Amino acid sequence: MTSYVTRKTPGDTAWFTRDRFGMFIHWGLYAMPARHEWVKTRERIPEEKYDKYFAHFDPDLFDAREWARQAKAAGMKYAVLTTKHHEGFCMWDTQYTDYKCTNTPAGRDLVREYVDAFRAEGLHVGFYYSLIDWHHPEFPIDHLHPRRDDKNAEELNQHRDMRKYAEYMRNQVTELLTNYGKIDILWFDFSYPDVPADAKPWMKGKGKNEWEAEKLIALADACVGWMRGGMAMVNIVASYFFGGISGSASADTASIGSIMIPMMVDQGYGADFSTAVTITSSCEGLLVPPSHNMVIYATTAGGISVGSLFLAGYLPGALLAIVLMIGSYIISVKRNYPKGDPFSIKRFIKQLGTSIWALAAVIIVVFGVVGGVFTATESAAIAVIYSLFVSVFIYKGLDWKGVWHALDECVNTLSIVLILIATSAVFGNCLTILHVPDLAANAITDLTDNPYIIALLIDLILLVLGMIMDMAPIILIATPILLPIATSIGIDPIQFGIIVVLNCGIGLLTPPVGSVLFIGSAVAKRPMEKVVKATLPFYLCMFVALLLLTYVPDISLAIPKLLGGYVSPIANPLGPVFIH
Repeated sequence: MTSYVTRKTPGDTAWFTRDRFGMFIHWGLYAMPARHEWVKTRERIPEEKYDKYFAHFDPDLFDAREWARQAKAAGMKYAVLTTKHHEGFCMWDTQYTDYKCTNTPAGRDLVREYVDAFRAEGLHVGFYYSLIDWHHPEFPIDHLHPRRDDKNAEELNQHRDMRKYAEYMRNQVTELLTNYGKIDILWFDFSYPDVPADAKPWMKGKGKNEWEAEKLIALADACVGWMRGGMAMVNIVASYFFGGISGSASADTASIGSIMIPMMVDQGYGADFSTAVTITSSCEGLLVPPSHNMVIYATTAGGISVGSLFLAGYLPGALLAIVLMIGSYIISVKRNYPKGDPFSIKRFIKQLGTSIWALAAVIIVVFGVVGGVFTATESAAIAVIYSLFVSVFIYKGLDWKGVWHALDECVNTLSIVLILIATSAVFGNCLTILHVPDLAANAITDLTDNPYIIALLIDLILLVLGMIMDMAPIILIATPILLPIATSIGIDPIQFGIIVVLNCGIGLLTPPVGSVLFIGSAVAKRPMEKVVKATLPFYLCMFVALLLLTYVPDISLAIPKLLGGYVSPIANPLGPVFIH
């Protein structure tokens, strides 16, 4: 083994240095004779005699969940299971051999049970896979093989093709790395390239060339990741979909952040970077319908279709996600963050099936409002009833005590919003009587009459307000003042609503009053100033998205025009127009 050079593996392994206490589970057919995992070769047991263990393999007392619970209780952080040992018996439902646990009296996928149980306890999951396989007909007979003393061993060996076995091995490793989610440890066992002095010359050992090690490593890399910074991408995309359910950046950060931030840190991402990705991507939820902030804007602006606003949010939300993913990728490449898991259509369909009940709430609200089946207020009531049913009876993640707590929180939030709306109506009338919108318009136009610069000034005003005020008050106060100015320079009211929401969303991430920034720092347990520093590149990404939404109207208006029949009241829109 001294001829081999140890190379640093791709990705981050720091977690293994930190979480060193774990469990290595040796388990296979050899557990039945209970003498040693090498019993087949030590005792030269032929296949026909070893098969009796295959015929009676039935671990009826095996309880993966109890194993996992006991491991966690003992303080363990990971486990490694022998998926296939030297005897060639497979502990999962592989399609490449019949020599597997599902064909024994056990009749079930033991690897699957192990993975699900240990992952449910928050433990890292690892696989042991023996490069040796004494059962496979193409694996050459060498000095470790059970049949090495057969009289015709040399003759049998002449017809065995190591290349065919290497292909078989790669196929099985592909199964293990694609069918069971993220695998934290992959343990290959083992190389023995030298031939002992007492062995026959043709009984040569196996080294990296025989295993086709380079191909095996390349395969593993292809199976476990394709994009640098993949977990950051997952975080951003997850926020897009979760936003369609919550409509709240704070809820997104608190819910997804509590899961994704520790997961990203464990995989080698910086804690501050992970937090920055989480809080900035949470703003997608403000744009993706059904966003209650859009309803507040529509109420304040007057005469604005909530359905059109909902439809208008999809592309801006996707645009924000794309620019954040680009920024994340650039940073991930620069810092050599690990690659993500490969896309699996099978896993996607499975997860879609699991999530379809939750996503249906979004469909009910958006298409119900757009189709004129019910009003925005009615859709909210229907969505609440539907979500309550799904949470309690389908997902069963909420009990009746939790329902009562949610109602209590809802009443508190609703009372604040109602007070804000009531006072904002009075405030709006006062502003009109005092001609504040006209005065504000004159103040801005005195600086410049260039509509593009005026649009930029509106963005800057909203960004500054976002630093010192919460989102709902900004919408309620600024809309009556800035909307007339915006429409006068060619910004559509629907487009302006999207601009306002994104500006306010950026404000949630900026000190000194950025509530989402505080929540992200609290969830990650990181100092706010370090999170702000890590967020600086993402501020730039979000500002790019904001400028595109400001100067390219049809990013916001394309879907309302195509699906909702929306007709813009603006005769001469600001910026390039792709759809008329």
